[in-house]
Amino acid sequence: MALGPGATKERELSWMDWSFPADLSADGNILLFDEQGEGGGPNYAVAIRDMQGSPPVPLGEGMAGGLSPDGKWATTIVANGQLLLLPTGAGTARRIERNDIEQYGMEAHWLPNGQQIIFSGNQPGHGARCFIQNIDGGKPRPVTPEGIVFCLVSPDGKWIAGSSGGAEGWLYPIDGGEARPIPGFLPGEDFTWTADSNFLYVYQWKQSPIKIYRLNILSGQRRLFKEITPPELSGSFDIDRVLFSSDGRYYAYGYARLLSELYMIKGLR
Repeated sequence: MALGPGATKERELSWMDWSFPADLSADGNILLFDEQGEGGGPNYAVAIRDMQGSPPVPLGEGMAGGLSPDGKWATTIVANGQLLLLPTGAGTARRIERNDIEQYGMEAHWLPNGQQIIFSGNQPGHGARCFIQNIDGGKPRPVTPEGIVFCLVSPDGKWIAGSSGGAEGWLYPIDGGEARPIPGFLPGEDFTWTADSNFLYVYQWKQSPIKIYRLNILSGQRRLFKEITPPELSGSFDIDRVLFSSDGRYYAYGYARLLSELYMIKGLR
């Protein structure tokens, strides 16, 4: 579901049987997602579509990560364990040099400079952690301790917000230095940066409806920013990803819905 520029109510943007939102452009016009069900094929399908509901534009295979700041590229991790940059328009996919990365995590995101990406993965003999790498090559640089598997870079490019998935959140200086816990961050919360590098949007993602808070990473103070309720509550059991435009006015989210039918049979012998 999504609320885009010019819209007064949410619009359904699912493609096939298991559409998973991955990223939203800064202006709130373009949604990057992947199709993880049978319709997406054995290696999944990556696509974009505008928030007004035009037909999806397939980009390639894999699990979608993030849109580049200029909107011209999307990251994807394909089934053979390769990290690719897929053009959102005309062009040819670019392969990121793997170097000594043994296995990638689930997604990769861009730094604000548009020349580097951040992703989770592991090197031989090490646990998973987050790395930064230039898109033109070079060796991946580890930027978090092992166990931190979800990372996003602040809009000013100074901080990495990271978590181990369900545990407390941490801030890591991108140029090195002492890490510190995010005050006010609660176990089990998912997060994304606001346009202001002093704030995160945080929420408990296994809930429906879902309450999204604006968390000050300096003071730990939080205030309710938005509450989202799926249009179909029957059978809904969680919201799995919430994405915002840079100004917070437009958003997209995915939610799971499982319906069953119960039958009563009489007269069996």
